[in-house]
Amino acid sequence: TTAGGSFQINGRISAMTEFFWHNLSRPWPADGQKDVILLRNVLIYFEESARRKILERM
Repeated sequence: TTAGGSFQINGRISAMTEFFWHNLSRPWPADGQKDVILLRNVLIYFEESARRKILERM
């Protein structure tokens, strides 16, 4: 939904959602499964070898 000219996640969905910052060139935290990973537009900024390493870790 929109709120003050920006988007806001519905409260029910927000309660089930976790957002966090992570350096993709570092190992992933071992804290359980990730249901959705959105990074397609980020990968274009990495060299091919770094992209491969990032994707192998997932």
